[in-house]
Amino acid sequence: MAIPELPPQEYPDVVGPAPEEHHAAAFRPFIPADVRLPELTVLPLLVGTVLGIIFGASSLYLVLKVGLTVSASIPVAVISLTFFRLMQKLGGRGASILENNIVQTAGSAGESIAFGVGVTMPAIMILGFDLEITRVMLVAVLGGLLGILMMVVGIQRMRQVTRALERGEFGPLDERAAVMLGLLTIVLGLATVAIIVFDR
Repeated sequence: MAIPELPPQEYPDVVGPAPEEHHAAAFRPFIPADVRLPELTVLPLLVGTVLGIIFGASSLYLVLKVGLTVSASIPVAVISLTFFRLMQKLGGRGASILENNIVQTAGSAGESIAFGVGVTMPAIMILGFDLEITRVMLVAVLGGLLGILMMVVGIQRMRQVTRALERGEFGPLDERAAVMLGLLTIVLGLATVAIIVFDR
C-alpha cells in the first residue's frame, strides 16, 4: 500500500505539498460528535469537590509556610483515573474520559482558589485589615469569578488569533498590542508594590 493512499493522520511526519483547503483535511476527534457519553454526573462532582478540598488545604498550608505551591491538576487526574478504575474492578460503574475531566477540573479549580486566597490574605493583613471570614470568602468568590471572566475573554481572543494565523493575517500590530499589554501589567504590579511599601 502506498503512502498517498493512507488517511492523512496515519503518517503525520510525512511532508508533502500544503493542501489548498487545510480545513478540509480529515480530522477524527477522540470522541465523535454522535457519541453520547456521561459527563456532568453527581459522582465525579463529589469526587472532584473532595479532591479539591484536600489539595486546596495542602496548597494553602504550603503557600503560607514556604511561599510556593504545586499544581494539583496531574495528581487529581491520576487519582481520579485510579479511583474510577478501582470502582470498575470492584463491580461499580467506571467513568468516561469526560467524567474524569470533570473531576480533574473541579480539583484543580479548588486548589487554584486556595492558592489565590493564600497569597492575598497576608497582603490584606499587611494593609491593616482584619482577617474576617466574610472578607476571606469575598476574596475567594470574587477571585474565582474574575478568573472565569478572564478565561472567557482569553479563549475568545485565542480563537481570534488562531483564525488570523490560519488566514495569515496576524500582523505586527497585534504583536505590539500584546507587548504593550504585558508592559502595562508589569507597571501596574510595580505601582501596587510601591503603594504598599511607601504608604507606611
